[in-house]
Amino acid sequence: MGISVTGVGGPDEEEGQPPGTVWLGLWAKDRLFAYRERFDGNPGEVCRLPCHAALGLLLEHLPST
Repeated sequence: MGISVTGVGGPDEEEGQPPGTVWLGLWAKDRLFAYRERFDGNPGEVCRLPCHAALGLLLEHLPST
């Protein structure tokens, strides 16, 4: 499994993308998943919230025992 997070923390837009635009990537079970999300808040929150979302994705895709 692998997870990646990239995006625009803010406060300004980057490359035409508004602050809070985040991409989450997950490689699990021989498949690649990509999610585009939008998070509101200050730059610290926009960096913290996607980390929680990424951990949730990992938990969702963990193999069941």
